Amino acid sequence: MPKTATILIIALCTTIFAYFNYENLPLNFSLVLGALFAPYIFRKIDNTNSHRYIFVVLLLGGLLFFRRSASLYYAFWCFCVLYILESQWGRLNQLPLFLLAVVSAFVNHIAYVWSFPIRLWLSGVVVKSLTFIGMEAQADGNIILLNGNDFNVEPGCVGLNMLVTGLVLGLFILAHFERQYKRTFNFLEVTAAMFLVLFLSVISNYIRLLTLVVFYILPENPLHELVGIVCLVLYVLLAFYGIVARYFQSASR
Repeated sequence: MPKTATILIIALCTTIFAYFNYENLPLNFSLVLGALFAPYIFRKIDNTNSHRYIFVVLLLGGLLFFRRSASLYYAFWCFCVLYILESQWGRLNQLPLFLLAVVSAFVNHIAYVWSFPIRLWLSGVVVKSLTFIGMEAQADGNIILLNGNDFNVEPGCVGLNMLVTGLVLGLFILAHFERQYKRTFNFLEVTAAMFLVLFLSVISNYIRLLTLVVFYILPENPLHELVGIVCLVLYVLLAFYGIVARYFQSASR
């Protein structure tokens, strides 16, 4: 099938999906970022046409007859796109599957649900850190009290948007190394890399929250977002890039 026809079929699938799910399509920064980076992250690794996703497409399509949900519609659309690309162009790398999962509303919802225990834990760790260096601080749930000021650790303070953005940019970094070293990460390697990004994000959010509390930088302060961006770049992206680069250096010896 010509490349133009393949693109038109994908566009048609996307239009149908958007028509039935326009109310459940949150247009957030991570989704836009994922769409921009998709042409770089999607990479053909074999000219042989693959039909490995056809059974997943048929299963999800069958489930939609019995249960209609936004998550099922999205998963069905994702695997339809992957199947069309692989059956017409050739086998793809593993990164597109992770990208489609990371920008999904389901992952964003899971991140939001888990933000509450993370907020409580981070609040406690920050208070212990401040107490260790001699500052009088205490935590009341997700509220940190310091020098007569209270700092409410809202979901935004855990950097949930930064978390998903970090995962998307982490996939972009992996795609860069795939192209540079002409190799393909397998499923387990990408999974491990995503957990590494999550771990670095926790450290980044700890440093971010500690900075915001010590200097009492409230959400309405422009520095509030700037601190988050700086922590994302330094403690997630640059750290992740350095670890992956060291991995390739060790593997090439």
